[in-house]
Amino acid sequence: MKSHQYRVAALAASCVAVASTGAGTPVVQDASWSLIAEIPVDAPLAPRIHPYDGSILYLTDAADGLYRLTIQQPYPIRLTTDSRPVGLYIDPLTGDAFISQNNSGIIRRYDWADGTVETWVSEFTTSDDDPNGMAAAPPGYSGPLLLPGEGIVVDQGFSGPDGAWKWSLSAPDDVRLLLDDTQPFSDLRDVTVTDSNIFMADRTGEIYTVDVSNNAVVFPVTPALMSPAGITVDPDSGDLFVYDNGDGTVRRVDPVTGNATLFISGLTPDDDTSTPFAFAPGGGLCIAADYATGHLYLFADCTYIQDPIEDCNENGIRDLCEIDGETLFDCNNNGLADACEIAEGLVDDCNADGVPDECPICPPVDIVFVMDTSTSMNDEAAVICDSISALSTAIASQGIDLSAEYLGVSVTPGGSFGCLTDSVINLLGTSVPGMPPMEIETLGDCPGGSAVASEDWGRATAVVAGLYPWRPNALRIVVPISDEGPWCGDPVNELDDLATFHAIGVALAEGVILSPILGTGSSAPEIERAQLMASSTGGTATLTTAPDQELFSAIYDVILDACFGVTDCNDNGIPDDCDIAFGYSDDDNNDGTPDECELPVDCDGNGTADIVDIFLGLLVDCNDNNIWDECETSFGITPDCNNNLIPDACEINMSGFPNTLFENTTNSDSSTFLGPPDGTFHGLGGQIVTYDMTVGVGIIDAPGQDFNVYEVNSGANEFGRIDVSVSADGTNFISVKSTEAPWVPIPGDEDGAGSGGFTRSYDVSVAALPTVRYIRIDGNGEGGSGSTTDFDLDAIGIINAIPANDMNLDGIPDECNCPGDANMDGAVNFTDLEILLDNWGATVTPGTLGDVDASGQVNFTDLEIVLDNWATDC
Repeated sequence: MKSHQYRVAALAASCVAVASTGAGTPVVQDASWSLIAEIPVDAPLAPRIHPYDGSILYLTDAADGLYRLTIQQPYPIRLTTDSRPVGLYIDPLTGDAFISQNNSGIIRRYDWADGTVETWVSEFTTSDDDPNGMAAAPPGYSGPLLLPGEGIVVDQGFSGPDGAWKWSLSAPDDVRLLLDDTQPFSDLRDVTVTDSNIFMADRTGEIYTVDVSNNAVVFPVTPALMSPAGITVDPDSGDLFVYDNGDGTVRRVDPVTGNATLFISGLTPDDDTSTPFAFAPGGGLCIAADYATGHLYLFADCTYIQDPIEDCNENGIRDLCEIDGETLFDCNNNGLADACEIAEGLVDDCNADGVPDECPICPPVDIVFVMDTSTSMNDEAAVICDSISALSTAIASQGIDLSAEYLGVSVTPGGSFGCLTDSVINLLGTSVPGMPPMEIETLGDCPGGSAVASEDWGRATAVVAGLYPWRPNALRIVVPISDEGPWCGDPVNELDDLATFHAIGVALAEGVILSPILGTGSSAPEIERAQLMASSTGGTATLTTAPDQELFSAIYDVILDACFGVTDCNDNGIPDDCDIAFGYSDDDNNDGTPDECELPVDCDGNGTADIVDIFLGLLVDCNDNNIWDECETSFGITPDCNNNLIPDACEINMSGFPNTLFENTTNSDSSTFLGPPDGTFHGLGGQIVTYDMTVGVGIIDAPGQDFNVYEVNSGANEFGRIDVSVSADGTNFISVKSTEAPWVPIPGDEDGAGSGGFTRSYDVSVAALPTVRYIRIDGNGEGGSGSTTDFDLDAIGIINAIPANDMNLDGIPDECNCPGDANMDGAVNFTDLEILLDNWGATVTPGTLGDVDASGQVNFTDLEIVLDNWATDC
């Protein structure tokens, strides 16, 4: 029971986040109830509170479909597309939503678990069908016509017979007529089922029930109703509640006597209104829809206290009705006062500041949207402009002081972009700050003229980051929004890279977070550059395929993630001050920030952010965490037990496929070429990709072929366009092209199986190297990078791998477990010395035959390690 109440409370809190009581707001007449939220939506019908998570579901025939509101998504998202939906029922057991369509005369089921939609009831009669309100008999039902769990739906009978039908919640098209057109009703709109009877609302002015002879009879209500269009039962009290469209009221009706009292007044009568009122499962909360004015209203029973934690200050009033952010706080929007949750141990407060650790403590936030105003962005712009009010209120509910500006790059065209307040060029000028390369000095200077200038979002981002009048001490965020390349749109070229890298540099200099949003249809190079901007500056890159469902939450998360970054820089869910206090993180300089968050942006000191160098293949990042390996090992951020500047996790990679590139001159992300063959590829053209096998997954020259190179499994075989060479040191490369032979299957390369025409193997013996660490695939200067007419590199795979140096699978390189233990028996003694001396001066497989430092040579360094650890048991 307790968890159920928390879910209901969470719903209320999510709605409070977008509440804004206005003129004409309905009034609840019961003194124990209070209006706690007013939510503007478009022409709502049949609002319901979901039993699983407390989210609000509702229908609309303005943009036909089923919509949902949640705490994380207070801007509605569409779940289904329907034709004239009017009735909604939610199965309390499965959470599935059933939607009646008045126009097509069917009921459809939305599967809550997987989001699929299917026609559930396809036909009632052979003539016009107009299903409206639906209900189901509750467990223990003892009334007429139905068994517990069976559904009932009423047919309006607009131009055909009206009636009531039984239908099954578990089997499609299991439907049977219960009450036919000979019954006295004429315009049925809704139905509900109590523990002992069925009640139906007829717009002509009557409520009907069913007598002992299974016939519909008038259930007299006093005072009389004018035009009942909705009826439901309060699961807490058992009373009936009827929406009367004649005067826009909701009345409480005694299910035995029929006596009615006014509950809510002030809703707007409208002929399209149907089933507009419902209770939350368990009661204590109800929701009403005003179709004409476009609002949902949420009401709470302020005396409905099921658990002491719901009345933290013990004044007899439910905290949900009192939370205001001034006297009672609810930062996590779950309807419970923060102080009570902390006291009860329901949330953590490691630093005892009275704020749950899961809540951001955020400085003021300045966010500037930089929008590509080309017509392909109309959908994204419309969603953003429509959700501005909800976004501002939702952020304000977190206690965040938000200042948002919406700018076009070069123009403010109106229409879908009607929320734009100005353009970057008009507000801040065209000069790109921060000593840009000469080719990108002027915003909007594009070869295609003014139309393309609207897509010049990379330079616009740099201008905003460097020149916008940010508030002192505010958190600074720029959100560029486009579906084109960052320099003057498509296609992506070297100038796009310059614009991207310069925007990153300006943002880092000014402390600005970049969080690009890419529209539907964005290309892989555009996505890569957006991800680079975000990764470099602590932002988030978002690709939208369904703007109306994704954009609001994407922007909401961008702001909250930035706020959390202020107090939880390492993103481990623990406030930084607690990390330091409890010893989870070091703070050697005592500045209150965990040391791992203070890595230099330019650790190699070449004047370019390391993450850009990694993107260009100039620095190695074997674990793909956007930190140069040598930097993170030097600062102790990742284990490097043997101090060789290679993260231990990379050394013990036991896969047959490299996870690190040493060099990448293409404009494709390194992940394109790593791991097993998967169909993700890039045409090399005249570019080079060099793999670094690191220590644990290098290649040994064994009999036969030693490694595979995989081209994508389509088009033509183009191995003739490449050279393949190997190296032990990363400097001297030797071609093994002459050893090219058919593919040798290895575990994990199933994508290559059956298509040997697109895979070749190579033997390193011609290089006269006992082991190989680097493999270079060279496009030989032919064609353009990314062109599908050139060799399309997918992956490489190792046939004869150096044995992994983590034989006990403990995640630590073996030489660190017991330094000097050549035979791995857990002791350093004469046996290890004998192995070492027997192989003195030999070149061996790294980590074997006395090579205890895994260098591939048995020499004085190995002897020193053995002697330093002599007689050690480990």
